[in-house]
Amino acid sequence: MNSAVQLVVKPGTLPSNAEALCKASRGLLMKLLEYDPKLRLRSLRQLQQTAFYLGYNFEQIKKKKVNFSKAHRGPITKRK
Repeated sequence: MNSAVQLVVKPGTLPSNAEALCKASRGLLMKLLEYDPKLRLRSLRQLQQTAFYLGYNFEQIKKKKVNFSKAHRGPITKRK
């Protein structure tokens, strides 16, 4: 017996449990999982411009001068 769980999700949507994520997290996932490769995130610059990464100093990250435990501004899930 196969115990794997199979999610059925329409193209262009996320599973219902993704509602627990904050809006910026869901937006990033939607852009990364875009079905049309012409619309999908394809570069570091596009990634840096997403709401999820606004406020990150990528120059400091490239120089490895960022403590990642302090770099993230907050939870990726919605506040209750």
